[in-house]
Amino acid sequence: MTTTVEETIKFTLDFKPLQRYTVFDAEAYNKLVEEQLPWSKELPRGEVNNPPKNAIKLGEFRLFNAVFPKFSMRSTFLFSNPKLHRNWLDIVGGSDKKVGFSGDVLLPILQDTDGRAWMSLTPSEMVTQRSQIRRTSGKTIIAGMGMGWFAAQVLQRKKVTEVVIVDDNKDVLDFFGSRLKAIYDKPITLVHTSAYDFDWQQSFNVAVWDIWRAFDYAAFDKKYLKIKDDIEKAGKVCTQWGTMRRD
Repeated sequence: MTTTVEETIKFTLDFKPLQRYTVFDAEAYNKLVEEQLPWSKELPRGEVNNPPKNAIKLGEFRLFNAVFPKFSMRSTFLFSNPKLHRNWLDIVGGSDKKVGFSGDVLLPILQDTDGRAWMSLTPSEMVTQRSQIRRTSGKTIIAGMGMGWFAAQVLQRKKVTEVVIVDDNKDVLDFFGSRLKAIYDKPITLVHTSAYDFDWQQSFNVAVWDIWRAFDYAAFDKKYLKIKDDIEKAGKVCTQWGTMRRD
């Protein structure tokens, strides 16, 4: 009898899916998430469709670690007997590449009261933020706190001297902002306001926006596009989540 050994790849921030379906080492992924977001290991655990009762409440959101299982039981056809199937995550919308894990992993998730994920730390989130991270320098203004992962990546860059984070949810801003300030010694300013109402006339080098549920929404956001145009006319950099550039 021949036993097939599944090939798994160690997960790193600069990972590259090697084929249509890539399996990453679950332990390495969980370890990396804890290193990137140290506070995440203290979060209560639950499921996307069954959040824990002790999830952290942040305004209209709840924060917890969602268990993403290696396998789940489901039927391929109507009325067929359920069977174990591997769970996959999409890398980028429109791409056929997917990633799975060698075991169960924990995905920090910020979920609204309707059960929809407003933000979660997944391989897709990391891939679609790489271009924006590389473009930050000097005084960088981030529109949208998210779960603080993007801001943490920006604060680690030597080219960045100061970070301003703008968000209209004070609970989210204060929760993640206080944790960032406890880790990084660079100047961090938290501004509680809508990104649309923020004073973009002030002095800064780079503006990065991440305020939408899906990254392709930016192309249809007329308010943002007008602000972006004004920023770029002033000779500054303005980019947003999901701009897939290589520079």
